[in-house]
Amino acid sequence: MQRNSGFTLIEIIVSLMLVSLLATVAGFGLVEVARGYQAARENGRMAQAAQIALLRIGRELMELETVDNSNGSEIVVTRPGGNQTAMGLSGTDILVDDDATVAGGEILIRGVSSFEISYKDLDDQDWVQGTDDMDQLARIDIRLELSRNDGMTAAPFTTSINPRNNGAPNAPY
Repeated sequence: MQRNSGFTLIEIIVSLMLVSLLATVAGFGLVEVARGYQAARENGRMAQAAQIALLRIGRELMELETVDNSNGSEIVVTRPGGNQTAMGLSGTDILVDDDATVAGGEILIRGVSSFEISYKDLDDQDWVQGTDDMDQLARIDIRLELSRNDGMTAAPFTTSINPRNNGAPNAPY
């Protein structure tokens, strides 16, 4: 009696199919892990850039005495000592300049898809430059959206500033 040992062709094909199925599932899992890492890295980069930009904008606006010119995405303010600062959106960059014009200013942050400035009075109503008194300006809200490098939707960042030097009763000390 002769005894044959080994695998049949069918057994080899079935085992190769099972191994390839497991490798495919593992490959998709690794791709998702890599995408998650890239998204987390992009989130960190954007959060850090937005935090630095919003802190700088907040510092500039907290010290304002008057709002000299403003539209929804640009502001020119006078600070103590008569120094003027302009901030605003130019293309996809927010620029800051100590020359009362945004054009030619230094780049504060790149990749901005939206930049909005709004003003509130002591009653949390809209404060309007030129018609409302400076001592009624209680809060400046800043909102910016950064475009993502990975193709996902833009990320919004916001902050609120209470001016110190404009005479409003809610001014921080």
